Amino acid sequence: MSLSLGKKFVGCLVVILGVFWAIFFAYITRQQEMSMNRQLVSQARGIYHYIISTRRWISGVDGLYVKEGDTTLKLSPGDFIARLGEFMEKTLPYTMKMAVPNARDPSHAPDPFEKRAIDALRQGTARELWRMDDVKGEKVFRYAAPLTFEHECTSCHPSGQTRPTIAGCIAISFPAKVAYQSFSSSRTNHLILILATLAIALVLILGMLRSYVLMPLKNMMEATRKIEEGALGTRLHLDQSSEWKRVAESFNAMAGQLEQQHSRLERAVEQAVSDLKKTQSYKAEFFSNITHDLKTPITAIKGAVELLKKKLPEGSTVDTYLDILERNTGKLSDMVRDMLDCARLESGVLEMKPAPTDFAEMAEDAIMMVIPLAWEKGLSVNYQVPTKRIPCLLDKDMMERALFNLLENAIKYSPKGGTIEVLTKVAADEIIFSIRDQGPGLSPEEASKAFEKFFHRGNPDADDGVGLGLAIARGIVKAHGGRIWVESSPGEGATFFIRLSLYGGEG
Repeated sequence: MSLSLGKKFVGCLVVILGVFWAIFFAYITRQQEMSMNRQLVSQARGIYHYIISTRRWISGVDGLYVKEGDTTLKLSPGDFIARLGEFMEKTLPYTMKMAVPNARDPSHAPDPFEKRAIDALRQGTARELWRMDDVKGEKVFRYAAPLTFEHECTSCHPSGQTRPTIAGCIAISFPAKVAYQSFSSSRTNHLILILATLAIALVLILGMLRSYVLMPLKNMMEATRKIEEGALGTRLHLDQSSEWKRVAESFNAMAGQLEQQHSRLERAVEQAVSDLKKTQSYKAEFFSNITHDLKTPITAIKGAVELLKKKLPEGSTVDTYLDILERNTGKLSDMVRDMLDCARLESGVLEMKPAPTDFAEMAEDAIMMVIPLAWEKGLSVNYQVPTKRIPCLLDKDMMERALFNLLENAIKYSPKGGTIEVLTKVAADEIIFSIRDQGPGLSPEEASKAFEKFFHRGNPDADDGVGLGLAIARGIVKAHGGRIWVESSPGEGATFFIRLSLYGGEG
């Protein structure tokens, strides 16, 4: 399912702003963390420089004397740092330690962090090291800087060394709980602030998007839909910006041109329909007049033939020619009648006179009329007479003629010795009448033209006539509100169907 433009835009906007704010939050958090670490390092560095300065001062005065009870003790720089570390550990949350590899005093033995720091300091890869540890669930900041053996130290450690040497490190540790809590609180505040600004930005941007993009697009889509439905007088009004105003002006100009073109097309169609009606009227009138005019001389010829047959003596050789003349005059009369009825059906002047009729009885009458034609060709007509009446409302004579035309057509195109299947059935409130022949069948193109005037199936063995029988049948069925069609395939015969509405109940 495709998403609307608004939903796609909102999704993209949320992703873009979310990524931007996430990067910004990560950057701010990193900067705060670096600032916190700088403060902690600066604090530890101050303690370290205080310790180094004190050691140098004590070395410069050749030791520090302290009184413990009645005894006066001389403290070396290392002893002083140890005593100071013990004091600070008891009174302040700080620890200080001089870590020296291979120290005789276990209190100076380095731990893993201090060992790594001493190695890095001796290798020159770092001037100081620090890290944040978790000790019993609390943050502790650890710092290590070099412990050098300088010339002042010879007063206490005569070793003959002439240049500074890194003997170990001075390790300082103190709690970072307050600093870390401040950092966490600041990070939470920044997160809340960023989320709030993100929400405000989304609301503002979505509001602008709705006002300046989505609403104009919605109005344009609505106007387009109305024009598509035929309301060509629809006009678009967009005042959100100068760009939308130009779009609306272009849209309205296009709609105006469509409306004008549609009006011109409607007038042209009306004129064409009027001309077509006139043409059809002229054509119907022409056929009606010419067929009416033809009936008079045909009737006169038929009367003259009948009069001659009565006056000539029996057995006259002229009778044969008179029979031929009479038979062809009858065919000509039927053709003229078909042409006249077809013209009347097309023009709508052939009035139907519907009345309650039994369709089953009417179909049987039509079949009885074509039975002699079928016998002449050696055909059999299979028709099962319905056991019940089929009441309907129709013009019996006209519908009987339609059935006769279909039956006559089936006989005309069926091969000698073939069979014609005729079936009448009632489905729901409809009558379905079908006639199946065993003729050559129809191609799809021929089937689409079967009910057109003057259509011929092209059977050389059939007397095609004028080609109005099926056209008249279609006109009669359509005049009764029914439907007529054919189903056929070349070489498989053809089946003609008539569907009509029922009238009345069972009889």
